[in-house]
Amino acid sequence: LSPTGLRQRQQALAVYRQNAETMLQAFGGMGLTCAARRADCAAPYLWVRCPDDQGSWYWFRRLLEDCGVICAPGAGFGQQGEAWLRFPACGAPADTAEALRRMERFFRKAP
Repeated sequence: LSPTGLRQRQQALAVYRQNAETMLQAFGGMGLTCAARRADCAAPYLWVRCPDDQGSWYWFRRLLEDCGVICAPGAGFGQQGEAWLRFPACGAPADTAEALRRMERFFRKAP
């Protein structure tokens, strides 16, 4: 709780918020649906609806194997999470951008 620590926390939160905004825009451009986020939301992740009825474990594996992108299958959070994937916004901006580029290429090619 030192002044330096509080400054560092604010800087990290600003990066997470920017990553979340970047991800939200990119997911929309890929045709993916994100759960609504309040403007003041501080959660370091986004919930994205699975593109079809295959389920969250199926999409977790596809993204990991085909893109090298990791997320959390919503089924791990209970039955209501089954149709969702949770993506962290707490990575480095360059890593977030690379993951989004990989996903964009994947969804352009995916049947």
